Amino acid sequence: MTSSGEIEQVPDIPKKEAPKKKPSYVADIGFYLLTPILAGVFLGLLADKWLRTKPVLTLAGIGLGTIACFYNLIRILKDE
Repeated sequence: MTSSGEIEQVPDIPKKEAPKKKPSYVADIGFYLLTPILAGVFLGLLADKWLRTKPVLTLAGIGLGTIACFYNLIRILKDE
């Protein structure tokens, strides 16, 4: 407060910027990219064993897992 009773305006304190990338960020990327492919392989192998269609559904699972992997990668990069 000044001597005339007016309130002084205090300048804003600059905020520290948070680090852009956390160590867990790298692990998250690995999880989002590896999980769909592994799930596709696992589910494809189970479906092939159950339906006796040896490589067909495993290859389809790998394909769908790869598509999901690229979708996750694009989504992660758009969030940046």
